[in-house]
Amino acid sequence: MPIRITLIAILIFFSTVCQSQIIIALLFGDKLNSDKVKFGLDIGASYSSIKSYDPDYSRGSLNLGMFFEFKLNERLILNPRLYFISESGGNKLPYYSLNDSILDPALSNTAVQRRLRYFSLPVLLKVNLFNHLYFDVGPQLSFLTRADDSFYESTEKGNIIFETNVRNSINHWDFGVKAGFSYKLFKGKGMSINANYYQGMMPIYTNSGAPTEYNQVIQLGVSVSIGTKSHKQLDEATE
Repeated sequence: MPIRITLIAILIFFSTVCQSQIIIALLFGDKLNSDKVKFGLDIGASYSSIKSYDPDYSRGSLNLGMFFEFKLNERLILNPRLYFISESGGNKLPYYSLNDSILDPALSNTAVQRRLRYFSLPVLLKVNLFNHLYFDVGPQLSFLTRADDSFYESTEKGNIIFETNVRNSINHWDFGVKAGFSYKLFKGKGMSINANYYQGMMPIYTNSGAPTEYNQVIQLGVSVSIGTKSHKQLDEATE
């Protein structure tokens, strides 16, 4: 329990500091960045599924966060990120009983949409392959902030929509590995596109009798540096 409380405190502290940094960076971005450090915002889309279910039943959502890049040498960049909005889950999951004599008959033919929202902290190592193409790989730690199941049924009398909180049945922590590629646009001048795959390594459910399932997420995004030039340009400017 003390370890869990400590980890939660660290994530909350990191989140508060980073949100403050975003506001400061928007105002003074060019002052914060240096020849070895870049800072900016991440935005993109993710397509998530739960292992053991049909991948065609993936769920689309938005990712929003920030990133740092610490230039280690000419080929390596350390790239920690913090996503304030990072969602996982899946669509068309099998219906399960709600133990309600009214809702169960009305919703028994529906499929379930599960939404899991996290604070996520991936720490990636970016390896330059050639020109402005990088291979990115590293661990990711996430803390669950919201977990909902949604049921939707269309009937002759109208639509039935029911949502229930399932946070107590979901593991509050998730850990896994993220890997992918990124490409710096405009000759490395402040913007890059990235594509990553995340594989969770911790079971989603807390119930020992539940099936062992893991988060799987494909992410596509854009990273925009704030008030900085490319590493190469900054190096030339300091010579």
